[in-house]
Amino acid sequence: MAKGLFDLILDSIFDDEWKGKYGEKLTERELKLVQLFGRKGKVLRNVYLPKDNGETSELDVIFITKTSHVKMTC
Repeated sequence: MAKGLFDLILDSIFDDEWKGKYGEKLTERELKLVQLFGRKGKVLRNVYLPKDNGETSELDVIFITKTSHVKMTC
């Protein structure tokens, strides 16, 4: 079935880039809730790491604690 006009408009507003940024923000919000329940840590967003070939790799969200780290890529 073909998409209607309303669906096409929503698709143009909420494109993949917007959805990705929204997902990162939701992940960060969830991790901040984890902090409220006693798990101390730091949330870092959009961290770029250099590769051996000169390119970079992006980590969207990282949660770092004193004992461990949790890496999340949206």
